[in-house]
Amino acid sequence: MVLKDRILCFKVQFLIASFLMLLISPAKGEVNRSLHNLCKEVADYFGCIKANKVQKESSLYEGLTRKEAKFLKDHLESERTQPSKNGIWAEIKYSPSNPNFATYINTKSIKRRGNLVSLKRCLQEKEMNNKKLCDLEEYGGSFYKFPKSISAEYLYDCERKLRLQKKYTSNGISRWIPIDSYQKERVTGIHLATWQVACKN
Repeated sequence: MVLKDRILCFKVQFLIASFLMLLISPAKGEVNRSLHNLCKEVADYFGCIKANKVQKESSLYEGLTRKEAKFLKDHLESERTQPSKNGIWAEIKYSPSNPNFATYINTKSIKRRGNLVSLKRCLQEKEMNNKKLCDLEEYGGSFYKFPKSISAEYLYDCERKLRLQKKYTSNGISRWIPIDSYQKERVTGIHLATWQVACKN
């Protein structure tokens, strides 16, 4: 009887431990890596994550006017990929360019509030050669393959020459980053060319 009780007790402890691991592991897996590194030594791990997330999110609005803050909030709550209605798509050039893709900006989509500007940009395989497909969120591609044409909305700070890097998960963090902070020169070129179009108006 004693042996059976011990076995039962062990099973219960094992089930509880397994359940706790299921609760803890996914949560850590979704946390931004820099936040995880900051909080991994802290006793109250989840409290640390929550506090720093709130602090970093609130810093997005520092120095903005009320209208700019509202504009930023609306952008953060919108979908990343967005369709357009009868967009006016103009190709932008940058160096070094991507030999396989053309980049277009919907000049009709440009919106400005103070120093903040949003616009829609489309990346499309050159072989498509059909700017009207940019009116769609995505065209072609699959889960395993990048779409042949994809349109998304971007937000820039004209005065500070920053781009908003938008979070993609519930535990991600949105942040302002310098346009020329990328290691890949081509990516910097795309954002610099987009910033120039957005902020010249």
